[in-house]
Amino acid sequence: MPSPPPSPVAVVGEGRPPTPSLLRNAAWLVADRGFRFLIVFATGVMVTRHLGPADAGQLGNALALAAILAGLADLGLDVIVRRDIIHAPSAHSAILGTAFGLRLLAAPLAFLVFALLLFHDGSATAHSGLLFGIGLTLFSPAVLVFDSWFQSQTQARYAVWGQNAGLTLGAALRAAGVFLGASLSWFGWVAGLELVASCLVLAWLYRRTAPARQRWRFDPAMARQLLGSAWSLAFTNLAILLYTRIDVVLLSHLRDAHETGLYTAATRLTEVGYILPMILVNTVFPLLARLHREDPPHFHRVLQRLLIAVAWGGLATAAVLTAAAPRIVQALYGPAFAATSTVLALGAWNCVFAGLGAVRAQWLLLNNLQHYGLYYVALGAALNLALNTWLIPPHGAIGAAVASLLTQGFIVFIAPLCFAATRPSVPLLARAFVFSGLTSPRRASL
Repeated sequence: MPSPPPSPVAVVGEGRPPTPSLLRNAAWLVADRGFRFLIVFATGVMVTRHLGPADAGQLGNALALAAILAGLADLGLDVIVRRDIIHAPSAHSAILGTAFGLRLLAAPLAFLVFALLLFHDGSATAHSGLLFGIGLTLFSPAVLVFDSWFQSQTQARYAVWGQNAGLTLGAALRAAGVFLGASLSWFGWVAGLELVASCLVLAWLYRRTAPARQRWRFDPAMARQLLGSAWSLAFTNLAILLYTRIDVVLLSHLRDAHETGLYTAATRLTEVGYILPMILVNTVFPLLARLHREDPPHFHRVLQRLLIAVAWGGLATAAVLTAAAPRIVQALYGPAFAATSTVLALGAWNCVFAGLGAVRAQWLLLNNLQHYGLYYVALGAALNLALNTWLIPPHGAIGAAVASLLTQGFIVFIAPLCFAATRPSVPLLARAFVFSGLTSPRRASL
């Protein structure tokens, strides 16, 4: 499973140093990402080992399908809602109400497609929790309207509290399910309960903190305006979700749940190599943004040092995961997942591309070229779909791992060559492997 394209946690405008509120907001988002990763990773390993490859594969397929369809139900509105609230704060009740209504209307359609696909492979009839529990998560875009409000007010801590309340409850219920020997359906229902808990906490926090308790209202004219502004972002969301999730869905439909379980078990471990460079890059971003405006030579030196750190950190992580794959899999998952070690050894090398891609995302943003990143994802989604369709039938989980690795390499080193504006980023990334630019830059502070 390819890593998702990264995005910065703070944006610095007009070359000014980031304000304390923006830095605090960024700190909350970075801390949230680390906390959520640790919780999801630990409980995910527990649940995967408990269920075994076949049931874990069914769970992974249902979650991947739900993620893709929930992304469609999102309608690309998140950024638009935040922007419009900032520009017209007095209209926030109409903006939030309209976005909530649009997403609420899209959710049942997404659920219908989800149910049809699960009935097709028999998961819905055998495990009601997969259909109704995970199906409930298709309403998550409507719930995340509260998150858009908090982000627009640089109050990320409230969004973090609300979402982590559900995450913590879900983690506790998953651990309890493993301890009690629960069936597959239990873990599907937990996904739905996690969303309900987050919704209740976010709604309560909104009522406590919103400056005016105006009733939300749906405005048809505003609905047309929001959809007109968001259609390109909705397309981008679809490309990203296909790029990051379609391998699991295709594995389930072109092979079987057992192969899907082996693959999802491996990708959960390779995510360890993604989180550290993401946190590092997002933490350094405010400094890079300031230097890009005020001191370009120093910016390039700091950027090159960051690239060296993520490139060689990724290589070291990949080498360790590859060498220790059989022991890691045995220790975490047990003998039933022995075949996962080969998939892990292949997928580990995605860590190199994930770190470099995270840095280049910041380079694109600071040079006002971020729209090219969307082109890369669209090209990558098409390539990933073609490679998975070709490699999964004969090779199963190993074929999906190879497809993911080739796609990551294409997006980082080949796709940027297709556009004159982004070609300079390729040698910039390549030089990191030969320690180019390791001269010590002047000291700088935020």
